[in-house]
Amino acid sequence: MVLHPAAVKHKRSDKEVLEQFANLERNQADRILLETMRNDGKMLTLEELERRGGFARGGCTDDLDILVSENRCIRIDGRAESYYLSIEGEERLREHTKAGMKRYHEKYPFREGAPKSYPVSEVLRNLAPERADAFLGYLLSMGCLKQRDGLWSDSEFEVVCEEKLDKLRKRFRKNLGKAGFDFVKIDELCPEGMDMQQYMDGVHYLEKHGKIVKISDDFYTLPELAEEIRFKVEEYFTENEIISFASLRDLLGTSRRSSKPLMAYLDREKLTAWCGKETERKRNRS
Repeated sequence: MVLHPAAVKHKRSDKEVLEQFANLERNQADRILLETMRNDGKMLTLEELERRGGFARGGCTDDLDILVSENRCIRIDGRAESYYLSIEGEERLREHTKAGMKRYHEKYPFREGAPKSYPVSEVLRNLAPERADAFLGYLLSMGCLKQRDGLWSDSEFEVVCEEKLDKLRKRFRKNLGKAGFDFVKIDELCPEGMDMQQYMDGVHYLEKHGKIVKISDDFYTLPELAEEIRFKVEEYFTENEIISFASLRDLLGTSRRSSKPLMAYLDREKLTAWCGKETERKRNRS
């Protein structure tokens, strides 16, 4: 060992020396914490970081706070506890999630989003549900995802299949208008060559936006025809106390096949109410 002839002696109690030791200790803790997060690549709790890094309980809390404040790692607050993630791990997990959501949108272009179960159990299936839930909340707060009416989607996604939707709308106006009150099964109107699941997504999208009205799972009609049904039934009750399947068929000029789901629709719309017989209804005055 070669010593400098003019070396200055320092006491271990000197402030400068203590600061140097503290910096060395902190740099060592930072290195261990960041390496632990990078090696895991996922989301770790404080307890897991302490155990894997060999820290005493509460021994790395201050170091983590500093790393987060310096944007050297990410803290994600969940419902029960917080999770820590390296910058590289956050980027990989974020891009993986966005790619998974885009695959969903490509498969279901008429759906405005996926139920939360899809990103939790499919896209982020390698994470425990509570961690996946926390990460989705984080992405939502960062504007990477959006959530509306319980449906999750990529922040840039919009239903833009206007040409296909317009063709469906015109197809429904022609065929449902022609059918009138003698309804045609909606699956019979699926265009040739179109995937049935995608077609039904288009049906539900048009229903949600008021372009068609659902009578039952099988039957749909046009909004103006639904209004005409309401008007005719309300007018019928001005002179009658009870409406039966037979009288409903006569009133609307429909078939027996259509009258039963139509009566169920009137019940849902609170125009009619049960009066003791399966084939008869009274006016709903509630």
